[in-house]
Amino acid sequence: MQAGEIGSAQGFRPAPRRRTGYNGLAREDLAAAWTNFKADTGNFHMLHYRHVDGFFVSAKNSGTQWFTFMLSHALAEQYGIKPPAFSSGPGRDAIIGPAKQKPIPGIPKIAVSHTIPFAMFSWRLMHLLFDIPRTVVLVRDIRHALESIYVKWLNDLPAGKGLSLTDYVEGDPWQRREHADIWWSIQFFNHWGDVLAARPGQNMLIRYEDAIEAPGEWVDKVARHYGIVLTPAAIAAAEAVSTREAVRARLDPTAPKAVSDEDERASIRLSAKEEEILRRILSRHLRYDFGYDFF
Repeated sequence: MQAGEIGSAQGFRPAPRRRTGYNGLAREDLAAAWTNFKADTGNFHMLHYRHVDGFFVSAKNSGTQWFTFMLSHALAEQYGIKPPAFSSGPGRDAIIGPAKQKPIPGIPKIAVSHTIPFAMFSWRLMHLLFDIPRTVVLVRDIRHALESIYVKWLNDLPAGKGLSLTDYVEGDPWQRREHADIWWSIQFFNHWGDVLAARPGQNMLIRYEDAIEAPGEWVDKVARHYGIVLTPAAIAAAEAVSTREAVRARLDPTAPKAVSDEDERASIRLSAKEEEILRRILSRHLRYDFGYDFF
């Protein structure tokens, strides 16, 4: 999918799925139905916090910290306020943060979340009844997101409890683990795929891989989606902190590790076996691929 196709109806057509033999398919289907039911009947975060000016919703480990840090610097330049002191920890949320955070007077309130919307959020009636703000949805290739989660949260850490990369890739369809896995990612892609397909003008998709290639351009596009026309100086401020080195230089020394080491990241790559497991699961359960080569 080319960058120009992001947001088009073509980009949001459900992907064809191939159902192959596997002993646990009934268990997978039951688990997926149950976790989707829970999301559809109990996740009203975006409806509850609809008073904000815009939502920035992202799949986990998809570059949220990096992109919102750039956007925060652009807004700081645009409105003449101090940018976030750190790229990690509580300080990074000074301008763009959780929905419950108190807004800065005179500055658009952009709320960050990893939320999965309930099914009715894609219904036209919902948007007629409620004034729901514009939303930007950030995704990343699920394979790379899983590698990142494993490096950051599970590799040689107590939370992993010796979990192998293969077992992590196969995941738990009941989603009982502490950290997100492939099943959470499928649910995120499918639910937001429905919303993006139903409300393409209200919601905008960004792929991490596209944003990396042109960070200033995508910060400008996101701001325009929220109704903010950035000045050239504001875009330049975002680009000035767009590199990995700039983010690392501004990490909060008192906050938990937020950026993995280069060698550590390079040591975790999906094997052919793990790719096969991932593709089998995605080909059966994923309905929106957003242009990634999963099948």
